[in-house]
Amino acid sequence: MGYKYELHLHTSEVSRCAGCPAANQVEIYRRLGYTGICVTDHFFGGSNNIPPDVSWEEKIHRLASGYENAKKPPKARSWMCFSAGSIPWAAARIF
Repeated sequence: MGYKYELHLHTSEVSRCAGCPAANQVEIYRRLGYTGICVTDHFFGGSNNIPPDVSWEEKIHRLASGYENAKKPPKARSWMCFSAGSIPWAAARIF
């Protein structure tokens, strides 16, 4: 039995470049036979759709919303959902 994962998935809840909400993407990938996904929404560099003037707590809540929504759909026994961040190359140099 093989495993098939989408390792770089952005959600419209968080990333400006995404065109589909997490729950919809989960269903699409499950129908295509994927074992799981790794949500890699944008956190830095203005490439997310989180307003800059919200509190830190609200910002964190919103940044996690794509991943949290990807976990909500009914889980198949073999389905996996991971979270990872996606940062621009320029921001990566500061780490």
